[in-house]
Amino acid sequence: MTSSGAETPGQREIDQGVMFPYQYTPGSGFTIDESLSWRPQSLPETYETQLITYDYAQSYQAYLFTATASDETGQAVSQPGESHSLGEICGSPPETKRSYVTVGLENHGSGID
Repeated sequence: MTSSGAETPGQREIDQGVMFPYQYTPGSGFTIDESLSWRPQSLPETYETQLITYDYAQSYQAYLFTATASDETGQAVSQPGESHSLGEICGSPPETKRSYVTVGLENHGSGID
């Protein structure tokens, strides 16, 4: 999305993700480091795994699970180098028996210049 809130062609933002509760740090900024092929068996195949690094502590990494849907260009919705911040917890995926929390995400764009 642009600063006016309109989506640019070929770009779609993620607005929420799923995390382990103990890795959730409210309001924290983070950068997506890489996409992983690993996914916990307890999550459906509709999720992909992103390894993230928190801005406040570069040595603290966490898993963020996001929708696997691709945008119009055929690329994954979230890409390494993108910056986001964690919003509030908005529940947990029903199929996971509360092992995870669903969190809101705010997109800050690409951290790569």
